[in-house]
Amino acid sequence: MSRGEVAIHVAAGPATNIATALLIYVVMPKDAGVGLANSLWWLALISAGYFGLVNLVPFSTSGTRSDGGQLLDLAVSPRSHLAGQQLQQVVNLSRDGVRPRDWPLSLVPQASELESIKPPIRTSYAYLAGLRAIDAGDATTAGICACSLVKDFDTAEGAAATGIALMMATYAAACTRDSELLAAWLPHIGEHWVDLRAQVLWLKAVQARLELRTHDALQFARESRELMASVIDEGSRVFLGDQLDLLEAELGSSDHAMRVRA
Repeated sequence: MSRGEVAIHVAAGPATNIATALLIYVVMPKDAGVGLANSLWWLALISAGYFGLVNLVPFSTSGTRSDGGQLLDLAVSPRSHLAGQQLQQVVNLSRDGVRPRDWPLSLVPQASELESIKPPIRTSYAYLAGLRAIDAGDATTAGICACSLVKDFDTAEGAAATGIALMMATYAAACTRDSELLAAWLPHIGEHWVDLRAQVLWLKAVQARLELRTHDALQFARESRELMASVIDEGSRVFLGDQLDLLEAELGSSDHAMRVRA
């Protein structure tokens, strides 16, 4: 949606409440005196007007912005607000089974646009754009996204920091095949609101493979597969499944070559 369409969508709720309050005032009897019917009219009018006006006040509760807050964000930082809307669409696609490389480019910004977006939206976008690039085999874009994530890591906390660490480790495992980079980021994957055990085991399997510990790599890969059902969205499961297929094929070839040499 365009900036104007988003503004209309957000403002529709408070506008409807206020319009309802005005309509009630117009049609309510003005000479009903004191009584139950009159009290109900005034209760309906005050309730509709109250919710309409309160929702226009900018505030946040449990991480959710009021309609007024969203309108303020749209006016002050329209790019970040619209990015947040697109981000939610990408998350929904992944839940529906669309793997990262198939996410529409219209929903993931170009790598050159990341610097114009403020954290934490930039962090989330760099994560998703980087994951899409890795899955699509675009090492250049993945590298730019990785650099953006590194810049945000020092100020990130909790789940955001874990997300950055997970993305950087994924970049090292699936893109650069850099065992030192992978080893540096793996310990930073901490607590998260979703179960990341399957992904972490895959990363450990790749690290073991890069360090020529074939037996450990096979064990970690096997354990990762056993936990595939714990991955929260279907798109991520497809990506992880493909990565495990590639790793296991590589490990099978390596194990066969070792047996031949023996």
